[in-house]
Parts: sequence; C-alpha cells; structure tokens
Amino acid sequence: MDEDVDELKDLKDKIFTFFYSIDNNPDGTLTFSEIKTARDRIRIELENTRPEDDDEEIFEIFYRHENWEKVFDALDLDGDKRSDFHEFYTATIDYKLLFT
Repeated sequence: MDEDVDELKDLKDKIFTFFYSIDNNPDGTLTFSEIKTARDRIRIELENTRPEDDDEEIFEIFYRHENWEKVFDALDLDGDKRSDFHEFYTATIDYKLLFT
C-alpha cells in the first residue's frame, strides 16, 4: 500500500513539473495555445530521439492524436478556456479519457 502511495506522489510530482514547464507566461493555467506549443516541442524532441520502451506510449499519443481541441476540452473541466493544475492533474490521471 505504501508503494502505491509513493507511486501516486511521484506521478503527481511529474505532472506538476510538466504542467509548469509548459505554462509559458507562468500564470498557473494553460491555454490551448500553450498546449499546442508543448505538443509541437515534444513532437520535435521525440523525432530527434528514439523513445525508450516506457515512453513508447507517449510517443504514439503525440503522433497518433490529431484532435487537440478535444484534448484541450478534456483538460478544461470548467469550460473557461483555461486549464489550471487541478483540472490538468484530474484529466491526466486517467489519460485514456483524452486519447480514446
């Protein structure tokens, strides 16, 4: 059980770090423009490196998924055209909601 709690804390830390790394202005929210900029940056990084097995799923998501408006809508839980950390974290915990 402690291992599961530690794993969840580690995941939250990673999501927190990623969220603030793509919050360009840093106002604590993400706009659709910031999401698209992050998507483009990550696609370029992935094109220049061979993903590790653990990253293969992320690699496929960024190449396979085309409807980023739908992704953003899933991140914007309250419909204010911005995603704060709570919304982003909630949506990314179950990423299958975004990409299936």
